Amino acid sequence: VEAVVERMEPNGGQEARVAEQLALIAAAGELATEAGLTGWTVGAATTAALKAFEAWRNHRGQASAEDQQILEAVRSFIDRHGDSRFSPRNGDSRHVIRDRAGFIDRETDGRPVYLFLPSGLSEAVAGHDISRALLTLKSAGWLKTKDDGGHRLQRKIDGRNTGVYGVLLPDDDGGLA
Repeated sequence: VEAVVERMEPNGGQEARVAEQLALIAAAGELATEAGLTGWTVGAATTAALKAFEAWRNHRGQASAEDQQILEAVRSFIDRHGDSRFSPRNGDSRHVIRDRAGFIDRETDGRPVYLFLPSGLSEAVAGHDISRALLTLKSAGWLKTKDDGGHRLQRKIDGRNTGVYGVLLPDDDGGLA
């Protein structure tokens, strides 16, 4: 099993789990072949498992499916709740915000930055580890970070320093285009 997994060269995480499952199937196929149950040539089950892994990897792309789910969850949360659960950072809101997820600020080019409160980001990525979500957002270029690379920004909101996570969607012009 280990030798077949090594030949697949998984990149860890989900790929490693899939590789191990397919390697187990390959081992079972090779044992069945050795016992004369399949009529296959020796190595056929392993070759099929390697091809199946490669096909699976090509179909899903190189990015982790978990990472894609995190990015889709954050985008979907903003799409659904951008107007109802985020208020302008300067406090100039035209409506009452219930179950606040965070605030909206603007980049110098006018693009919106969603300043998630920790509880809001946790809700947006529910079902995923928050540390993994932050790393995913950062590697996708969606997370504004501090100069030292830290994830949580400090912003003055209603006269007090508040720790927030700044999310900037790559294709969001805030209606300016």
